[in-house]
Amino acid sequence: MPTGVLATQLSMHFQVSGHLLESALDCEAEVFYQWFGNTREQLAEEYDPYLDATVFLVVADRAGDVLGAVRLIAPGGVAGPKTLVDIGA
Repeated sequence: MPTGVLATQLSMHFQVSGHLLESALDCEAEVFYQWFGNTREQLAEEYDPYLDATVFLVVADRAGDVLGAVRLIAPGGVAGPKTLVDIGA
């Protein structure tokens, strides 16, 4: 288990909303833009249909700024399983 100043300044959050969700989306968009050239608008078009089945796990600093985020899409959402929808397209 990490100790020291850094460990006490970071926290993990599950199923975020509000400011943490916006910060998670910003973090995700920054990574996707840097590595794949996708804009936040493109990500919204691709993933917004799955919001009812989406959970974000984030690591944030004390100010609430997200330093890392993981988007999990559970099966059973209104839009269907993302992988199968992608294969069908």
